[in-house]
Amino acid sequence: MKKFFLNSTVAWILTVALCIASVVLNTRIRLGKSCDEVNSFFYTGNEEHYTAVNGESPVASELRKLCDAADSLSLLGIRTDYDDLEDLSDAVSDIREELRGRTLDFDDLYEDYEELLQETFRLESALARAELSEEESASYYEAQHAAAEAKTAIDGSSYNKLAATIRQKHQHFPITVIAALSGIHIPELFA
Repeated sequence: MKKFFLNSTVAWILTVALCIASVVLNTRIRLGKSCDEVNSFFYTGNEEHYTAVNGESPVASELRKLCDAADSLSLLGIRTDYDDLEDLSDAVSDIREELRGRTLDFDDLYEDYEELLQETFRLESALARAELSEEESASYYEAQHAAAEAKTAIDGSSYNKLAATIRQKHQHFPITVIAALSGIHIPELFA
């Protein structure tokens, strides 16, 4: 056994293996922490590391507000016999499910977000033409305002700036390969 470790080929193989392991481990620790902070920012908002965005509501929270506003508009749609609520309801359900699972696949979530915006706009347009009672009009404007505020907050979120910075720094060879080997999820843009 002693001869085995004294063999120069074995020594070189062990040296290379240890170097690769240390690079992967170092990447996992350093890059993984930064990526985890940015991914967490999508759901939790303020992170001590990102003091420039203190007070900002997380994207996930604004998506929930948008879903709540869509639900309020849907109730008005039901009262006014608007019969095309299935796509809106599906988009709301999909977004809520993805947020509950804390997805990091923002491509699908963003597609659902765009569908929600499109269907909400269609419903808002139909409701604007409908004859609403005073109470229904108040509910309509309140929900419409909440939806617009949520969209504005999402569009102006610092999350994409943070994610773009990480991606710009680390989306090249060999870091992408090492990140994949380390199980690091480099943040995706919510766009």
